[in-house]
Amino acid sequence: MPTIKENLFHWELLVNGPTASPYEGYKFIIDVDFPEQFPFKFPLIKFRTPIYHPNIKEGLICQEMLGEKEWLPNKKVQEIIDTVLGMLAHPDISSAINIEAANQVKEGTFFNIAREKAAKEAIK
Repeated sequence: MPTIKENLFHWELLVNGPTASPYEGYKFIIDVDFPEQFPFKFPLIKFRTPIYHPNIKEGLICQEMLGEKEWLPNKKVQEIIDTVLGMLAHPDISSAINIEAANQVKEGTFFNIAREKAAKEAIK
């Protein structure tokens, strides 16, 4: 669950890498920034911990995959986080923003490379 400090419009989430993914056994910090218009406007979700993935580049997650266009005020942030965790376990190369990682998925080398990078950059 989010840690609330002084700014209620900024959450810091610590999430576990999903089982059977290259991120299993590692933890990642995700920042959630809520706009003033929330819940009517989609929050910005970004990995603070470096992560290597076809649908993530420089911490930014493909907004289309998160459902930004389908966002409704009655949706919960937990739904977005569940989508992120599902995406980590099952990359979608059709919505890739990290082309190098997407090519590695096609070549079958992605899992090992992502695992090596997680071992160096993620929280153990």
